[in-house]
Amino acid sequence: MSASDCIAKLADKKTALEGVQAFEAFFTAADAKERISLYSHVPKLMDACASKEKPVAQAGRALVSLMYAECPAWSGGYVLPFLKDSLAAKGKPEVKGVACDILAAFARQHPDSMALEIEWLVYSLSILMNDIKKEVKDKAKAAMINVTQCSGNKDLEKFTATIVKAQESAKNVPECVVKMMQQSLY
Repeated sequence: MSASDCIAKLADKKTALEGVQAFEAFFTAADAKERISLYSHVPKLMDACASKEKPVAQAGRALVSLMYAECPAWSGGYVLPFLKDSLAAKGKPEVKGVACDILAAFARQHPDSMALEIEWLVYSLSILMNDIKKEVKDKAKAAMINVTQCSGNKDLEKFTATIVKAQESAKNVPECVVKMMQQSLY
């Protein structure tokens, strides 16, 4: 069975769990070169994380988390963009939550690789920090904190908490601007 065959099984809720499990077996057995090509299937696997069938959703979440936990340190530029659709405001809350968890973990594990992806991630995460669902907001905030700490710019480290607070709500912006001005003077 090929990776595409495993992904095809996700379309039917009766075979979705089998598809996720088969893909996981395929992924764990693959060598590093083969694994990289399997990341192109992440968008479909992320959809499985929002399955109404709880075992499918749990298996999908575990698989995608495993894939990102085991990816090479400098592969962020290739593997992280596969999560872009999962970070869209119109996405399902379960999918957004999983994507935020993965980003937070990746940022802690590979900060130098994450630093190169900050540009596009900050916008997506700031939108999710204002999501309707509290769980998504909290996970997006945690991911944002981890991502912003990867900038590699030591001068910005003292501003991280203030920047994140400003992104939580528009009403926080004036207070945060004043606080940043005060912090930069001292």
